[in-house]
Amino acid sequence: MKSDASSGIYSIMENMITRIRDLNQYGQGVGETEDGLVIFVEGALPGELVDVSSLESKKNFAIASSATTIEPSPLRVTPACPYYPDCGGCQLQHFSYEAQLSWKQNNLQEQLSRIGNLDISGVLSPMIAANTVWHYRNKAILPVGGTKDMPQIGFFRRLSHDIVDGTHCMIQHPTEEILRAFIRSLIHREGIQPYKEEEHKGLLRNYVVRSSEVTKEVSLTLILNTTRAKGEGFAELWRQNFQELAHVLAKDGYTLTGTALNFNPKRGNVIFGRENITITGNPQITDIINEKSYVLSPVSFFQVNSEQAAKLYSVVRDYVSKSIEIIEDNQHTMILDIYCGVGSIALQLANLAQSVIGIEVNEKAVADANVNARLNNCANCRFIAAKAETWIQNDLDKNVKIAIVDPPRRGLEPKLIKALNKAEHLNSLIYVSCNPATLARDLAAMSSDWKIQNIQPLDLFPHTTHVETIVLLSRKTANSHTRGEAKFLLNKS
Repeated sequence: MKSDASSGIYSIMENMITRIRDLNQYGQGVGETEDGLVIFVEGALPGELVDVSSLESKKNFAIASSATTIEPSPLRVTPACPYYPDCGGCQLQHFSYEAQLSWKQNNLQEQLSRIGNLDISGVLSPMIAANTVWHYRNKAILPVGGTKDMPQIGFFRRLSHDIVDGTHCMIQHPTEEILRAFIRSLIHREGIQPYKEEEHKGLLRNYVVRSSEVTKEVSLTLILNTTRAKGEGFAELWRQNFQELAHVLAKDGYTLTGTALNFNPKRGNVIFGRENITITGNPQITDIINEKSYVLSPVSFFQVNSEQAAKLYSVVRDYVSKSIEIIEDNQHTMILDIYCGVGSIALQLANLAQSVIGIEVNEKAVADANVNARLNNCANCRFIAAKAETWIQNDLDKNVKIAIVDPPRRGLEPKLIKALNKAEHLNSLIYVSCNPATLARDLAAMSSDWKIQNIQPLDLFPHTTHVETIVLLSRKTANSHTRGEAKFLLNKS
């Protein structure tokens, strides 16, 4: 094998054979060249022997643009989706579901050890599997491209903005297929110009579908490449056609609660613009998880897998219950929910404590959370729009003994970690993570003040490389074992 340094392309004089030892975060197989350079091989699985025919060299690794499998893994399966692997929505459909769970468990353990240098022996629980691995997503955001005569509606090809056109998605709720067909027909019938990202031309950029299998409610929002002043003229056109959509959904037992237009005339990857108008009804749906009802707007953050979210919230409740048991004055215990969003976790805990306080920087989410609190008669839940680190430093009540954090993929801000570490009256901390790498980093940063009691991984996103993790931590003291730590250890034995 020799390389052309100017082009970054390795030209292989003879085919190179490598054994795949792992997967990376994109689901690519990980192997090595003869001289130890790491290779990422698209579609290869751990244990497989592959024949690589060309490599594109990067700084510290290479990507195989093509490879032939010599020895396939016994865990390889035929993907259910006709658009796989071109579509970037899934990465692991060719891996048996049992193998996916095993890989996610091992990958979490490896990242916590390698990135966080954490000793997790005896505290990592087995992965909680999903009962439903197809059609589990309750929200879809689809880009629209192509032309009015040949529209393209689907998800982006992996690591690109090329739309993989298709009729359906195997992991989206079944109503998404109905709406995709309707949008495609609408574009044809009304001559609507799809968005061209490179030219920043065209009208219809994306659409957003929210669905609940429990309440059978569906909402639709179209995102237009125009201003509200110009886009409002289309309202009557949309209104007439959306009535037709309501009839189509009703045939399958679903109710279209409402439709809306969102206006985003700016270039870039941000999906939503700042202005909306309602076209029909109310573009919100209600979903129910563990007997709690949640009103969700098109822009609300909410777990996309309702069935697995119920299990996640049950784990959090269990951790909170265990934490309350070790608090001497538990009749006055208060719980703090940081990054509370629409109150999804806080409301699940309302009957466990004197009060629950939710902190969220997004004012719209806080307004939605207060609506949800009233809807569920949770008078002891209140939600505040503030930066968590500032609020903890200035306003945190001494009766707040338990805190929950559920940050985005980037993890916790250093200032927030510092504030949590300094709030010595906090006995327990529950960390809900969607990114093992940032979880490992943050747990390492908190290790001098907090002890890991249990780590519970949960498969929230079957057929992808993503994993959700819930971690229970207890406060350390100078004597290493507080009364609470000892009780935690006793309860686990």
